[in-house]
Amino acid sequence: MYRTWDDLSKEDQKTVLDRAYDKVMKKAKDTTYQYFGKETITVNSLNQIAAYYTYAKGSGEGSLKLIYKADITSTYDGDTVNHVEYYMATASGLKPTKDGIGKISVDVSYLYSQDDSEQEAIEDAEDYRVDVEDKIDIEK
Repeated sequence: MYRTWDDLSKEDQKTVLDRAYDKVMKKAKDTTYQYFGKETITVNSLNQIAAYYTYAKGSGEGSLKLIYKADITSTYDGDTVNHVEYYMATASGLKPTKDGIGKISVDVSYLYSQDDSEQEAIEDAEDYRVDVEDKIDIEK
């Protein structure tokens, strides 16, 4: 069982982090800021700013919640706008199988608009979406 993040092998940790990053990147690229017409979205950077790991004793599964900050440029009809957006990726179903980590489900939700700071995004997640006591440090 993966009672803590450190119980996962480095390879399995990388798999989880890569899947979460890819899902958030896709969400950031698919976000639209315009109601009319096609716009071009460029994700200039995507950085993890906080992580939380929980273990559910009843199901024997772990869950990792990652908070990301995205620096995005959108171009529409000749106008270019820079955005800072915040996302939370939840990787669930973390339990060992005979083939390694097994099937992982990753869901991504939008957290904040560009007027908020990293600290405000983290505080919002800690107020409503995660258990502060489960905060962990993950090498970035």
